Amino acid sequence: MAPGPPVHHDPHPLFLVATLGGEIWADYAAVKLALFATAYPGISVGGTIFIAPWTGFDGCAGADDCSDPLQPVLLRWTADVRLGTPYAEDRHALAWMGIGTGLAYLGGTGVGPTASVAIGGDIRVGPSWWLELSPRLAWEDILAGNPTGLGLAGSYVTLGLDLGLRGDLAH
Repeated sequence: MAPGPPVHHDPHPLFLVATLGGEIWADYAAVKLALFATAYPGISVGGTIFIAPWTGFDGCAGADDCSDPLQPVLLRWTADVRLGTPYAEDRHALAWMGIGTGLAYLGGTGVGPTASVAIGGDIRVGPSWWLELSPRLAWEDILAGNPTGLGLAGSYVTLGLDLGLRGDLAH
């Protein structure tokens, strides 16, 4: 039996990921945009912007506006690393684990550090398009920047799920 054609590994693909997601232990839906470049086969580095236009948190004692189900915007900016299946043009699926760290901002409350861990998979749906699904565990410690934000300041741990599209920008 003759061997099949060699698998072509592209060491430096550039890709964009756009997902919609939600998290439990905080009530919100979010949009996440990420841009990654593959530094070495199986290792991608990049950055993510996470935007939840309205948030709701349990247990925000002391805040005057806790009765309002829609709290301020939540933003996260993170630097990310993904480790996983090396990209190859003939692959139909990829599996990965990612870690990210950066800053979180809760409108009217303040800024603080954030970190996340995710596992995920991508399934090819077109020549340069992939369906991406990833459960995520996130932590942030929002520091009160003003007295009106004291009720929402604190540490939060959330479990989220993201679903979206990955598009390969360069092969």
